[in-house]
Formats: sequence, structure tokens, C-alpha cells
Amino acid sequence: ILERSGLERTSLRVNFSNDIKEWLTIGTNFTVSYASENVADDFGVNTNSPVAQAFFNEPDRPAFNDDGSINNNVGFGFNALEQTRLNSDKRNQIKLVGDVFANVRLFKNFTYNLTLGIDFRETERKRFFRPGTNLGDQQTNGQLLITNDRDATIRHTSNFNYKLNLDDTHKFSFLLGMDFERFRDRNIDIDVQGFNFPDLDVPDGGTIYNLDEGQEDNSTFVNYFFNVDYTLNDKYNFTGSVSYGADSNLNALNRFDWFYGLSASWNISREDFLANSNWIDNLKLRASYALTGNNQSASLYDSSNFLTLEQYNTQSALLSLFAINDPSISWELVTDYNFGIDFQLFNRRLTGSVDYYNKETSDLTFDEPVASSTTITGGGGGTVTRNTDDYLIVNKGFEVDLSVDVLRGDN
Repeated sequence: ILERSGLERTSLRVNFSNDIKEWLTIGTNFTVSYASENVADDFGVNTNSPVAQAFFNEPDRPAFNDDGSINNNVGFGFNALEQTRLNSDKRNQIKLVGDVFANVRLFKNFTYNLTLGIDFRETERKRFFRPGTNLGDQQTNGQLLITNDRDATIRHTSNFNYKLNLDDTHKFSFLLGMDFERFRDRNIDIDVQGFNFPDLDVPDGGTIYNLDEGQEDNSTFVNYFFNVDYTLNDKYNFTGSVSYGADSNLNALNRFDWFYGLSASWNISREDFLANSNWIDNLKLRASYALTGNNQSASLYDSSNFLTLEQYNTQSALLSLFAINDPSISWELVTDYNFGIDFQLFNRRLTGSVDYYNKETSDLTFDEPVASSTTITGGGGGTVTRNTDDYLIVNKGFEVDLSVDVLRGDN
């Protein structure tokens, strides 16, 4: 719709796996891509929009002067072509997402699995309002805005898996492992005005830095877990799990916690009293209970107080509280139990499941309002992030899933 707008993307995807030894399998799955986007900014509902200017410009005025330059004597505002041809908004992104893995069969029924993953993205945006243009002259002899954001997450997952079968009656499966995740984000913002060379969208000797700042954030998550699964006579199944996890976004005294889960199922259709049933193909009862932790509500530094510089005797030298947060920030606790039944009936013509679920979230991470009489946020009040048991979120109800094979025949 607008001149200069477009997107080019180049990507490569690789999936590879190889049994290099009888006891060793290695492989990788990753995608790398590069995207270059040239944006003709429409500025939304704004008279700076080239779309709006195309309507405002008087239709009998020429688009260009005799010397080929853009004619801004268009009756109202400025020539719409000025924004699309002289100014620029360029965005580039490089992205790498994938993992490498190894499966080692140490001995019979005992394996070790290792996965190393990465999610890397770097995005740069450069907006240039050339001196002499309408938007450039709204600033001091042009403006250049540069934003660079780089974030990367590295993951490590490893586990030992052992299966033990005692004849066909007792079957055990054991899993012991750990997950590790490290996140780092860094961004830089630059706002430059004043250009000696209006055709170059780079800072030069005459530029003035209105903004030159950056920020880096880091967080780490680790979880150790153990699962055991037991099956009796291929009819009764019991599963238990326990985990010990930590998140650096939480307070140092509260970031580690224990969680667990239990579940059981009974395959009734394999009982002798249903062996000769001509209308029940499969019938299973299920029940589960789990206590888990939610760390998604806590953000970076929620358990830290914030300081800011204040002016004193014309000097920025006085540290003042800007925001107060509760140092006891911890996990939100999620209690979840479920009862269900799965069935397949009438030669698998009718299949489905019915579930009752109840999920309660307590110790909520909550932003509580602070009176405006406090000194934080410049005396205007604000919020304090803390965990509270004053509130409880409950999700409960029934879920029914039915599928009917209506027509079945040779055609």
C-alpha cells in the first residue's frame, strides 16, 4: 500500500539424527533465519501519516519540483512522498532456535539423555528523519533513533531413565533428572539529533545525544525431579513425582521449594468380568493430585527495592526510594486434582472422556496500591509487589469430549 514497505526473510532448518554407535544416538534440530524489514510508518491516527497527507494534499499540485525534488507546496501539511522516500524505518532480526541431543544406552533398560538448547534473537531498529523534511525539522536538524535488543535463553536438560519388568505382572519406570535455564536480555536505546551530513543515517561530528542508555537483565531457573511409574497386570497404573526447583526472580530465602504429584488409573475393560463384553471396547478411570509452583507471576527484581537519584544543591547525589517491594516474594502455590473416565464403545463408534477438575492458586503475587502520602514514586503513591493469602483463584468444572464415527463402510 505504501512505497518502501517490504519484508525479506531467509531461513534454514536442519533436522539430523544418527546412530553413530549401537549404544549412542546424537542429533540436532535448529532453525536460523534473517529478516530485513523496510517499514513505511503510517503513524496511526496522526497528521504525520503519509496516508493522511495523501488525502490532505491538493490534487492539482505537482508531486515534484522542476529539479526533481519533492514539492512540499501542497496546500496543507507536507508531501506524502517525503515520509516514504526521504525518511526511513529499517528493522533487522537474526534468530537461532534449536538444540543438540545425545541418547546413551548405558546398559539394558538404562539410558542417559542430554539436550542442550538455545533461543537467540537480536533485533535492531533504525529510524531516520532526515534534516529538511517535515518530521526532521520538528526535531533539531534531523533525528536518528536506534534500538538494539539482544536476548538469549540457554537450556540444559539431562535425565537417567531405568525400566524394570518383573515378568508381565510388575513393570517399573524410574526417571531422575534436572532442567536448567539461563535468560539474558540486553538492550540499547540511542536518540541523536543534529546532522552535518543529512544524507547519512549515522551520527557525525555535529550530533547531539538526547538519549544514550542501556539495560541488561539476567535470570536463572533450575529444577531437579524424580518420577516413578508402576503398572500392575497392565490394568492398574500408579505414578508419583517430586521436584525441587528454584527461580532467581524470587527472594533468595524463598526461591527453592518442593513440589509433588500423584496419579492412578484403572483399566476396567481388562478385567475378567468385562472380557466378553460386546459393546465396551475400552474403559478407564483416572484420578490425580498435584502441588506445583507458578513462577510466571514474579518479574525481575520484584523482591528488590528500587533507588533513584534526586537533586540536592543542583547535584544528582541523593539516593531516594522509588519503589518498595516485599523481599519475601516466593512461588505461587497451585493445588490441582482431577477425576476422569475414558471410554470407547460399540466397536469404537463412540469415544470420549468426562473430567471433573479443581485448580486452586494461592499465595498470589499481587501488586498492592500504596497511599499517595508515601514518598515512593515521587510522593505519588504506587504499588508494592508481594505474596498474599488474602486472595484465592479457583478454576473448577466439568469437561466432556465426545466423538462419533457416524458412517463406516467400504466407500
